[in-house]
Amino acid sequence: MIPRRKLLIASGAVGVSSVLVAPPVIRAQSITKVWRVGVLALRAKPVPGASDALAQDALVKRIAELGYREGSNLQFEWRYANQNLAALPTLAQELIQAKVDLIVALSGLSVQAAREATRTIPIVMAGVGDPVTSGYVASLARPGGNVTGPTTAAVETSHKLLEFLLAFRPKLATVTVLHDPRASPMYVRQISLAAQQSRIKLLDQSVENRAELDAALKALQPAKVGALIVVPSPFLQAHSAVIADAAQRARALTVFSFREGVVAGGLISYGEGLDENFRRAADYVVRIIKVAKPADLPVELPRVFNLAINKRTATALGLAIPQELLLRTDDIVE
Repeated sequence: MIPRRKLLIASGAVGVSSVLVAPPVIRAQSITKVWRVGVLALRAKPVPGASDALAQDALVKRIAELGYREGSNLQFEWRYANQNLAALPTLAQELIQAKVDLIVALSGLSVQAAREATRTIPIVMAGVGDPVTSGYVASLARPGGNVTGPTTAAVETSHKLLEFLLAFRPKLATVTVLHDPRASPMYVRQISLAAQQSRIKLLDQSVENRAELDAALKALQPAKVGALIVVPSPFLQAHSAVIADAAQRARALTVFSFREGVVAGGLISYGEGLDENFRRAADYVVRIIKVAKPADLPVELPRVFNLAINKRTATALGLAIPQELLLRTDDIVE
């Protein structure tokens, strides 16, 4: 019979030896996923400090604020079409081949190109005014496909633009609508209805390229055109300064939907700032990263509409800013 003390020692030795020869425990290392976000833009790569560059900065900064930083857990793939509409489909395919997790489309035409390229990769739109009429989503409440994002809701505020013009010139009789036919068709129809109610003659001027734009601006005549409404589109926004300068020489009032148009020399702007719209688009990006489905994310309308007036342009046109507008103006650009 083995003494109890020796038995305990023996069993202890067996336990120790079994621990020593046990296979090593391999600890799983947490691997941080790097999300690939493609950005598709019709415009050219913005110049640092320009309004569209500031808007893109707002997109990147907001995504970082929400915990996704480039170089850490997120990587951007930027694609610019340099105002070449025909290049958008190829650039959209490049993003798909780069295996992006989602695409941010910075205009309606960019949304269209991305949507034609994929119906599975989530697409967040930015700078888009009327996604329902354009066919990008089934409805604001239930987008239904792979596209969602914040709308600029320019269509909803089109009647306000005429109201502001009439405040400056109560006897205004003729207004030219300058628009890109590839963007926001409903916007033009809404302005037309508002003009009929105000008994204002509306001149429809559509342009798709720089040659057509130059011809349209050259045709502006002080005796015939009292004001110019610039329908938002990437192409026209890129030429805001050219448009504002030509309108001022023709003694025509100008109204834009984005503040960037007033900064460029336009008289009035009313709508959501492009930088704020891009910030809201960033919220959608992060919600989708966190497994939300675009089809289930309602399209949000702007939270704030800002009225901006360029005081220098008003002075150059020999106009005083009406008191009723001064009381409503959010921003006087000197």
